Amino acid sequence: MKRITLPDFQWLAAQPHTTKRTRLSLKAMLASNTPAPPAGALLLAVSDEYFVCEGQVIVTGEAEVGLVFHHTDTTFVSIGMDRTSLFTTLSIMGWKNRIALPYASTNGERIWMMRRAEEGLFIGWKENEKQDAHWMGPFQLPGLKHSVSFGWYMTNLSEAASEVRIERFTYHRHP
Repeated sequence: MKRITLPDFQWLAAQPHTTKRTRLSLKAMLASNTPAPPAGALLLAVSDEYFVCEGQVIVTGEAEVGLVFHHTDTTFVSIGMDRTSLFTTLSIMGWKNRIALPYASTNGERIWMMRRAEEGLFIGWKENEKQDAHWMGPFQLPGLKHSVSFGWYMTNLSEAASEVRIERFTYHRHP
């Protein structure tokens, strides 16, 4: 499969209020009161290989942004953050659990990472390049044996619009 780049990601159903995309970055303006996954904005690509990827996400406002492995609207896992909490949403065949844990952020900037390996799916993050990554996983979801849809989700439950920028995306095959 070809190496995935930021232009390969496509919006699934819901889209942010406005978007601006270049080959190396994406800027999205989220309206207020947008829903959580899977009903909110999902920016997804597809891969049938084991991989590691990462991208820097910068949020201005109160938006919740994170990564999602998506099979269908009823089978997915997403992990994301806003300025005060870490959110994990897991849905298997419609049985959905969403957990919010306090996790204060120093700013709206994070490096998000994902890895698909033989042992499962992993999602990680770090505040900056010098920090070690925090990984969650492995996740095993039905229907993801051969290929996965993966990417970012964005939601804004606040009363004001929020801006999200994705930059410095990299994708590599995982041995």
